Amino acid sequence: MNVNDFYNIPLWYISFKKNQTLENELASVGFKNINFFEAIDGRKLNPDELLKDRVISIRTYNDLASKQRSDKLGIQSLGAIGCTLSHLNLWKKCIDENLRDIIIVEDDISLHKIKNKDVEKIINIIDDPNKGFISSFYSNKIKKHEYIWGTHFCILSNKICKVLIDNVFPIDVPVDIYISYLNKMNKINIEGYNLFEQKKHLSSIQDFCFKCIFPSDIYIILFLILIIVVIIFLYFKYKNCKKSCAIVY
Repeated sequence: MNVNDFYNIPLWYISFKKNQTLENELASVGFKNINFFEAIDGRKLNPDELLKDRVISIRTYNDLASKQRSDKLGIQSLGAIGCTLSHLNLWKKCIDENLRDIIIVEDDISLHKIKNKDVEKIINIIDDPNKGFISSFYSNKIKKHEYIWGTHFCILSNKICKVLIDNVFPIDVPVDIYISYLNKMNKINIEGYNLFEQKKHLSSIQDFCFKCIFPSDIYIILFLILIIVVIIFLYFKYKNCKKSCAIVY
Protein backbone atom coordinates (compact mmCIF):
# COMPACT_ATOMS: atom_id res chain seq x y z
CA MET A 1 0.00 0.00 0.00
CA ASN A 2 1.25 3.50 -0.86
CA VAL A 3 0.21 6.91 0.46
CA ASN A 4 -2.39 7.40 -2.27
CA ASP A 5 -3.93 3.98 -1.50
CA PHE A 6 -4.11 4.96 2.18
CA TYR A 7 -6.11 8.12 1.52
CA ASN A 8 -8.42 6.19 -0.82
CA ILE A 9 -9.48 3.64 1.80
CA PRO A 10 -13.32 3.87 2.03
CA LEU A 11 -14.16 6.05 5.03
CA TRP A 12 -17.52 6.31 6.81
CA TYR A 13 -18.24 8.85 9.50
CA ILE A 14 -20.98 8.09 12.03
CA SER A 15 -23.35 10.96 12.73
CA PHE A 16 -27.06 11.56 13.27
CA LYS A 17 -27.13 13.75 10.17
CA LYS A 18 -24.89 14.59 7.24
CA ASN A 19 -22.05 16.82 8.47
CA GLN A 20 -20.58 18.92 5.67
CA THR A 21 -18.12 20.63 8.01
CA LEU A 22 -16.68 17.28 9.05
CA GLU A 23 -16.58 16.11 5.43
CA ASN A 24 -14.61 19.23 4.49
CA GLU A 25 -12.20 18.65 7.40
CA LEU A 26 -11.67 15.02 6.36
CA ALA A 27 -11.04 16.11 2.79
CA SER A 28 -8.55 18.74 3.96
CA VAL A 29 -6.64 16.01 5.83
CA GLY A 30 -6.39 14.14 2.52
CA PHE A 31 -9.13 11.49 2.62
CA LYS A 32 -10.90 11.04 -0.72
CA ASN A 33 -13.51 8.30 -0.32
CA ILE A 34 -15.70 9.95 2.33
CA ASN A 35 -19.17 8.56 3.14
CA PHE A 36 -21.92 9.33 5.65
CA PHE A 37 -23.46 6.65 7.89
CA GLU A 38 -26.57 7.64 9.84
CA ALA A 39 -25.99 6.69 13.47
CA ILE A 40 -28.41 4.36 15.21
CA ASP A 41 -30.17 6.35 17.92
CA GLY A 42 -29.91 4.13 20.98
CA ARG A 43 -32.37 6.32 22.89
CA LYS A 44 -35.13 4.89 20.67
CA LEU A 45 -34.28 1.28 21.54
CA ASN A 46 -36.29 -0.82 23.98
CA PRO A 47 -34.18 -2.62 26.64
CA ASP A 48 -36.80 -5.36 27.10
CA GLU A 49 -36.73 -6.19 23.39
CA LEU A 50 -32.94 -6.01 23.32
CA LEU A 51 -32.71 -8.52 26.17
CA LYS A 52 -35.35 -10.78 24.62
CA ASP A 53 -33.44 -10.81 21.32
CA ARG A 54 -30.15 -11.41 23.17
CA VAL A 55 -28.68 -8.19 21.84
CA ILE A 56 -27.64 -7.16 25.37
CA SER A 57 -26.53 -9.11 28.43
CA ILE A 58 -28.45 -9.38 31.69
CA ARG A 59 -25.90 -7.14 33.41
CA THR A 60 -26.38 -4.47 30.73
CA TYR A 61 -30.16 -4.74 31.08
CA ASN A 62 -29.95 -4.28 34.85
CA ASP A 63 -27.58 -1.32 34.49
CA LEU A 64 -29.93 0.33 32.01
CA ALA A 65 -32.93 -0.31 34.29
CA SER A 66 -31.16 1.21 37.31
CA LYS A 67 -29.73 4.03 35.14
CA GLN A 68 -26.38 3.51 36.83
CA ARG A 69 -23.49 1.27 35.83
CA SER A 70 -22.48 -1.44 38.30
CA ASP A 71 -18.96 -1.43 36.85
CA LYS A 72 -16.79 1.29 35.33
CA LEU A 73 -16.41 -0.82 32.17
CA GLY A 74 -20.14 -1.42 31.85
CA ILE A 75 -22.61 0.12 29.41
CA GLN A 76 -23.28 3.77 30.21
CA SER A 77 -26.59 4.23 28.42
CA LEU A 78 -28.79 3.17 25.53
CA GLY A 79 -26.69 5.59 23.48
CA ALA A 80 -23.72 3.27 23.99
CA ILE A 81 -25.78 0.41 22.56
CA GLY A 82 -26.58 2.55 19.53
CA CYS A 83 -22.88 3.33 19.16
CA THR A 84 -21.94 -0.36 19.12
CA LEU A 85 -24.73 -1.18 16.66
CA SER A 86 -23.58 1.66 14.38
CA HIS A 87 -20.05 0.26 14.34
CA LEU A 88 -21.46 -3.23 13.81
CA ASN A 89 -23.31 -2.11 10.68
CA LEU A 90 -20.10 -0.68 9.26
CA TRP A 91 -18.20 -3.90 10.04
CA LYS A 92 -20.94 -5.69 8.07
CA LYS A 93 -20.59 -3.18 5.23
CA CYS A 94 -16.88 -4.00 5.03
CA ILE A 95 -17.78 -7.69 4.64
CA ASP A 96 -20.78 -7.24 2.33
CA GLU A 97 -18.87 -4.96 -0.05
CA ASN A 98 -15.75 -7.14 0.21
CA LEU A 99 -13.56 -4.19 1.19
CA ARG A 100 -9.97 -4.91 2.12
CA ASP A 101 -10.08 -2.19 4.81
CA ILE A 102 -12.53 0.32 6.18
CA ILE A 103 -11.98 3.58 8.07
CA ILE A 104 -14.61 4.37 10.71
CA VAL A 105 -14.77 7.89 12.13
CA GLU A 106 -17.06 9.27 14.85
CA ASP A 107 -18.35 12.79 14.39
CA ASP A 108 -16.79 14.14 17.59
CA ILE A 109 -13.26 13.63 16.27
CA SER A 110 -10.82 16.54 16.37
CA LEU A 111 -8.82 16.46 13.13
CA HIS A 112 -5.48 17.80 11.99
CA LYS A 113 -3.10 17.08 9.11
CA ILE A 114 -1.43 13.68 9.38
CA LYS A 115 2.36 13.83 9.29
CA ASN A 116 4.13 11.76 6.65
CA LYS A 117 5.87 9.69 9.34
CA ASP A 118 2.44 8.84 10.83
CA VAL A 119 1.10 7.75 7.45
CA GLU A 120 4.14 5.50 7.02
CA LYS A 121 3.63 3.99 10.50
CA ILE A 122 -0.04 3.29 9.84
CA ILE A 123 0.64 1.78 6.41
CA ASN A 124 3.26 -0.52 7.94
CA ILE A 125 0.59 -1.73 10.39
CA ILE A 126 -2.37 -2.20 8.04
CA ASP A 127 -0.33 -3.74 5.22
CA ASP A 128 -0.84 -6.89 7.29
CA PRO A 129 -4.54 -7.87 6.84
CA ASN A 130 -4.49 -9.38 10.33
CA LYS A 131 -3.78 -5.98 11.90
CA GLY A 132 -5.84 -2.84 12.44
CA PHE A 133 -5.15 0.68 13.66
CA ILE A 134 -7.05 2.66 16.30
CA SER A 135 -6.28 6.15 17.57
CA SER A 136 -6.52 5.45 21.32
CA PHE A 137 -6.55 8.07 24.08
CA TYR A 138 -3.80 8.20 26.70
CA SER A 139 -1.50 5.89 24.77
CA ASN A 140 1.76 6.40 22.89
CA LYS A 141 1.44 2.78 21.82
CA ILE A 142 -1.41 0.32 22.32
CA LYS A 143 -0.28 -2.64 24.41
CA LYS A 144 -2.10 -5.99 24.61
CA HIS A 145 -2.72 -5.73 28.36
CA GLU A 146 -4.10 -2.18 28.14
CA TYR A 147 -7.58 -0.96 27.30
CA ILE A 148 -8.21 0.87 24.05
CA TRP A 149 -9.97 4.11 24.88
CA GLY A 150 -12.06 5.62 22.10
CA THR A 151 -13.18 4.49 18.65
CA HIS A 152 -13.27 7.94 17.04
CA PHE A 153 -10.76 6.81 14.35
CA CYS A 154 -10.42 3.14 13.38
CA ILE A 155 -8.89 1.38 10.38
CA LEU A 156 -10.07 -2.23 10.33
CA SER A 157 -9.39 -5.01 7.86
CA ASN A 158 -11.98 -7.38 6.42
CA LYS A 159 -10.63 -10.21 8.61
CA ILE A 160 -10.88 -8.15 11.79
CA CYS A 161 -14.45 -7.07 10.96
CA LYS A 162 -15.47 -10.73 10.65
CA VAL A 163 -14.14 -11.52 14.13
CA LEU A 164 -15.80 -8.42 15.62
CA ILE A 165 -19.16 -9.43 14.12
CA ASP A 166 -18.91 -13.02 15.34
CA ASN A 167 -18.35 -12.07 19.00
CA VAL A 168 -20.33 -8.88 19.52
CA PHE A 169 -23.55 -10.29 21.07
CA PRO A 170 -24.71 -10.01 23.74
CA ILE A 171 -23.43 -6.46 24.22
CA ASP A 172 -21.93 -6.21 27.71
CA VAL A 173 -19.35 -3.41 27.41
CA PRO A 174 -18.84 -0.30 25.24
CA VAL A 175 -17.42 -0.90 21.77
CA ASP A 176 -13.88 0.26 22.61
CA ILE A 177 -13.70 -2.07 25.64
CA TYR A 178 -15.14 -4.91 23.53
CA ILE A 179 -12.37 -4.44 20.96
CA SER A 180 -9.84 -4.29 23.81
CA TYR A 181 -10.92 -7.70 25.13
CA LEU A 182 -10.64 -9.37 21.74
CA ASN A 183 -7.24 -7.75 21.30
CA LYS A 184 -6.10 -9.04 24.72
CA MET A 185 -7.28 -12.55 23.81
CA ASN A 186 -5.36 -12.37 20.50
CA LYS A 187 -8.55 -12.88 18.50
CA ILE A 188 -7.63 -9.67 16.67
CA ASN A 189 -4.45 -7.61 16.47
CA ILE A 190 -4.88 -3.88 17.04
CA GLU A 191 -2.03 -1.40 17.08
CA GLY A 192 -2.08 2.36 17.33
CA TYR A 193 -1.52 5.46 19.42
CA ASN A 194 -3.09 8.85 20.09
CA LEU A 195 -3.19 10.18 16.51
CA PHE A 196 -6.43 12.19 16.71
CA GLU A 197 -8.20 13.63 19.74
CA GLN A 198 -11.88 13.54 20.60
CA LYS A 199 -13.61 16.88 21.11
CA LYS A 200 -13.98 17.66 24.81
CA HIS A 201 -17.63 17.19 25.69
CA LEU A 202 -19.98 14.80 27.47
CA SER A 203 -21.71 12.88 24.71
CA SER A 204 -25.15 11.30 24.84
CA ILE A 205 -23.60 7.87 25.45
CA GLN A 206 -21.57 8.93 28.49
CA ASP A 207 -22.42 9.35 32.14
CA PHE A 208 -20.65 9.86 35.45
CA CYS A 209 -20.40 6.55 37.28
CA PHE A 210 -20.78 7.29 41.00
CA LYS A 211 -20.46 3.62 41.98
CA CYS A 212 -17.27 3.30 39.98
CA ILE A 213 -15.31 5.78 42.08
CA PHE A 214 -15.90 3.79 45.27
CA PRO A 215 -14.23 0.43 46.07
CA SER A 216 -16.51 -2.60 46.00
CA ASP A 217 -14.85 -4.40 48.94
CA ILE A 218 -16.76 -3.66 52.18
CA TYR A 219 -13.59 -3.97 54.27
CA ILE A 220 -11.83 -1.30 52.22
CA ILE A 221 -14.85 0.99 52.65
CA LEU A 222 -14.86 0.41 56.43
CA PHE A 223 -11.12 1.07 56.56
CA LEU A 224 -11.56 4.36 54.70
CA ILE A 225 -14.38 5.37 57.03
CA LEU A 226 -12.14 4.59 60.01
CA ILE A 227 -9.36 6.75 58.60
CA ILE A 228 -11.81 9.64 58.09
CA VAL A 229 -13.09 9.29 61.67
CA VAL A 230 -9.53 9.27 63.05
CA ILE A 231 -8.63 12.36 61.01
CA ILE A 232 -11.72 14.20 62.28
CA PHE A 233 -10.95 13.14 65.85
CA LEU A 234 -7.34 14.32 65.62
CA TYR A 235 -8.42 17.59 64.03
CA PHE A 236 -10.82 18.46 66.87
CA LYS A 237 -8.33 17.27 69.48
CA TYR A 238 -5.67 19.53 67.99
CA LYS A 239 -8.15 22.42 67.84
CA ASN A 240 -9.15 21.99 71.49
CA CYS A 241 -5.55 21.61 72.55
CA LYS A 242 -4.64 24.81 70.73
CA LYS A 243 -7.41 26.69 72.58
CA SER A 244 -6.43 25.34 76.00
CA CYS A 245 -2.75 26.01 75.41
CA ALA A 246 -3.53 29.58 74.41
CA ILE A 247 -5.55 30.16 77.61
CA VAL A 248 -2.78 28.75 79.82
CA TYR A 249 -0.25 30.98 78.17
